[in-house]
Amino acid sequence: MQQARSHLRAGGVFVQWMNVSFLDEDLLRSLAATLLDVFEQVRLYRPDPNTLVFLASDRALDLEDVVTHTGAPLVHSPRHYARFGVHAPEDVVVALAADQPGIEALARGAPLITDDMNRMATDNVYDRNLGLSAAKLSQILGAYDPLQRPNSFIYSELASRLSFTYMARRMALFTAIDVTMPNRIARMARLLSDPSMSAYVQGIAIASAGDARAAQRLFREALALDPRNNAARYELARPWLAALAQGRASADVAAEASQLQGPPAAVIQAGRHAVAGEWDKLPVLDGELATARYTDPWYVECVQMRVDWRTRVTTPEHRARFGREALGLIEEIIVSQPNASMYALRARGALAADRPDVLLESIYGYAESTLNNVNRLTSEDLPMLSGTLESLLRAIDEIGNDSRVRPQRVQEVRGKIIAARDQILSRATTVDAQQ
Repeated sequence: MQQARSHLRAGGVFVQWMNVSFLDEDLLRSLAATLLDVFEQVRLYRPDPNTLVFLASDRALDLEDVVTHTGAPLVHSPRHYARFGVHAPEDVVVALAADQPGIEALARGAPLITDDMNRMATDNVYDRNLGLSAAKLSQILGAYDPLQRPNSFIYSELASRLSFTYMARRMALFTAIDVTMPNRIARMARLLSDPSMSAYVQGIAIASAGDARAAQRLFREALALDPRNNAARYELARPWLAALAQGRASADVAAEASQLQGPPAAVIQAGRHAVAGEWDKLPVLDGELATARYTDPWYVECVQMRVDWRTRVTTPEHRARFGREALGLIEEIIVSQPNASMYALRARGALAADRPDVLLESIYGYAESTLNNVNRLTSEDLPMLSGTLESLLRAIDEIGNDSRVRPQRVQEVRGKIIAARDQILSRATTVDAQQ
């Protein structure tokens, strides 16, 4: 650490990445203490539940303040940061696990890591499988998390500029990896001064924990507290988007949805055209859909609709151009929404754009997502998904004849699809035996 500091200019920043499996609680505290012994300012970020990033400098680290007030550096290169799932200032705030007061409290009393007492080398928790889990790390860091502390700078200095509703939804994406994430969201909800916003964020916390019915009650409460809370109104409509598109939603759902305006209303209208096969009517809605902001709850659906119609353009002179546009749009959200439906859309865009390399990686992502969720599939899902994977195997064989893709990678992706198919067949056998 001392050598690193000696090479930095004034105000330079030292960055230390660390996977949580290399640390136990004592090593985490010692690493924080060692950084604080060498640098005046230290911050700890957690971009995903299993990754830590320490920042250290001799000057104040005010990333959240700068990006929230000026947008820099995100506004200067939005596509670059989008590749890593950073689209808005809120993404930086959500990743902050311990600010300066938090890191000082975390490090207090911990022994330093030195050359003649290098516990990072000698404790070797990784090889002994004693590293931290995502849930255990959340329990340790909860007391130092500025989003869970009422006196933190986030609430006193930045609150008016941040979308806490978006931050709640962003955190909910990690629930499958860290089961304690709903607790973080709920504690943040209790610190919000706006009662309607607080009820909405509590609804997101409960929904991410798996209680959809209770979440809907909280969204109704949020809307009753503030009829202008369109985020809550959209969450009430979200489970019924397919029914609204097909014209079979209940009268009360349809009445609530009819009050939506702007992009969310365009999502519902686009869904109706899609169900009717009226793809030529979706471009008319594209301008409205494009006004959605990344922090809006309907943003993902807006992008999906914009991608969907572009992948269905069949005229040869336009197909490739719209395919490239579709790929550009889907890349903006797939980093934070890496699920099977997104990879399927990406694959369609790759076909339209004549990008076999992207098609190959999209198929890989689809198969991996399927493997990760196979235990959640119902008996009705299994035959159709098995057939889809068989179709993908045939597509892989066609891609394998294209000189623009590496044969080794083709075989790797083929192996992933076969593994997914075999696991689904095994799952189907288990379900049949249980029935």
